[in-house]
Amino acid sequence: HQLNLGLLGNVGSYDPSTPDKGWGVFGQLGFGSDGNRLSTQAMLGLAGSSPIEGRENDRWGVARSSFFWADELSETSLINSGVNINDEWAVEAFYKAEINEIIRVGANVMYVRPTLGNFDGLVQVGIRVRATD
Repeated sequence: HQLNLGLLGNVGSYDPSTPDKGWGVFGQLGFGSDGNRLSTQAMLGLAGSSPIEGRENDRWGVARSSFFWADELSETSLINSGVNINDEWAVEAFYKAEINEIIRVGANVMYVRPTLGNFDGLVQVGIRVRATD
């Protein structure tokens, strides 16, 4: 049997007259039971509308996530073959600019320290375009 539990939550500061403006702290916490290779997963971040005057419809955010592997993972053939296993973590920041009511352009940067200790950390940079009607 496997049991996986998760918690999700957020808290923020918003003006009731403009509910789509403001900022908030968000988080997620998950636990795996015996037999699950992932023991615990956690994420914590801060996000909201832009504090830049004239850019109130833009969005920004930063977050950190961590993945903690179960002790049972150390008993696998992966470890026995000389592979170094670490808990994995990542940090990401993004900014989404509203070009008009339909188009948003965003950029993000993320650093990942991978599970496999034999590999260097990874920096990923991305650009996104979103169009809605």
